[in-house]
Amino acid sequence: MSKKLALRHLNITQMSRMFDLSRKTIRGRLIASSVTPSQRKAGINVYDMREAGPAIFKSS
Repeated sequence: MSKKLALRHLNITQMSRMFDLSRKTIRGRLIASSVTPSQRKAGINVYDMREAGPAIFKSS
């Protein structure tokens, strides 16, 4: 699997580490923007970064 493809779907912990934001902040912004998990990997929800990225960084 290419690194580019691997970074397309991330869980909340991975996003938190990547963007240096708390998991609570990431989760809250995803919920506020109605972003839902795109799939489950090993029983963990992962999000498509094409959807999650804009939701995390959108202006209030």
